[in-house]
Amino acid sequence: AGFPDIAAASLIQRLEQQAEPFNARYHLNQQVSGLERVGEAWRVTTDKGLSVTCKAIIIAAGAGAFGPNRPPLEGIEGYEGSAVFYAVRRREDFAGRRIVIAGGGDSAVDWALSLQEVAARITVVHRRDKFRAIPDNVAKMRRMAEEDRLDLVTPFQLHALEGQGTALSAVIVKDMEDNEKSIPADTLLPFYGLS
Repeated sequence: AGFPDIAAASLIQRLEQQAEPFNARYHLNQQVSGLERVGEAWRVTTDKGLSVTCKAIIIAAGAGAFGPNRPPLEGIEGYEGSAVFYAVRRREDFAGRRIVIAGGGDSAVDWALSLQEVAARITVVHRRDKFRAIPDNVAKMRRMAEEDRLDLVTPFQLHALEGQGTALSAVIVKDMEDNEKSIPADTLLPFYGLS
């Protein structure tokens, strides 16, 4: 609210600036493991041994409570964090990359549109030709494909990854008749939702 167009990282920085006068303390990279009533207050404990007593608790179970639906690809764990990402934090991190985006929802389509401006090449892979994203954005993506600004590979599904060490070189996809395609890529962004 208040910013009609802002990147997530910039929004977080501005929220931190707004909180500065209140001397907020941040306890990151830990999970709440205990909650108990202590008189009129609450005691919250974390998996790292932190104990905080407070008058009120707001449960905001966002990304930390959920994990990505990982595609069932052999060896995908070895590429995670270097070539396979389940979220985009900073668009600039993907400049010049050959990116395969897998999925058919808003995240896949939105990032295809956005990253197309900075990536060397974008390929969108989806198991069917129909997308579940905002129709206007799907139309924009299809126009970009017609203009050869990105590639649409449908109806195909992820099948395998090729690479050396943590560096990806290709994403292998298959259709329902077992026809295989190899897509040159150094980045895979699978957007299959959260669990």
